[in-house]
Amino acid sequence: MTTRLAGLLLLCLATLVPSASAMRAAAPADPFDTLRAAYAARDADAAAAAYTDDAVVEYRYTGDVPERHAGRAAIAASFAAFFDGLEAGRPVTLEFRFDERDATAARGVYRLRIGDTPFFGRFDVTFADDGRFATDADRK
Repeated sequence: MTTRLAGLLLLCLATLVPSASAMRAAAPADPFDTLRAAYAARDADAAAAAYTDDAVVEYRYTGDVPERHAGRAAIAASFAAFFDGLEAGRPVTLEFRFDERDATAARGVYRLRIGDTPFFGRFDVTFADDGRFATDADRK
């Protein structure tokens, strides 16, 4: 009887403790990986998912009027406008090189390649507690 009770107790505990694979699956995706995949798929909503609900994105490109998008819906709309303006059939890749990165912020250089044409710029982001972007300032 004691062996059965111990076995039942172990079975109950095993169902309460998540497996290592379940804990890995629950971890948030790296927002840079999310952006890479979203750009490749030209998926504005997936790109915006890398940001918090109240995130702020600023684009400051030389010679252009700075753009500011506040909130995930506005960020998604900016990605949609960008992706809609791209020529169909040309692959899109996004890569990052980090100058600094820790749990709260990252900065470095990105390369956006549309077909065979590369574009370079700098980024400076902060992370929310859940790992998504809270702020994102891009410039050329």
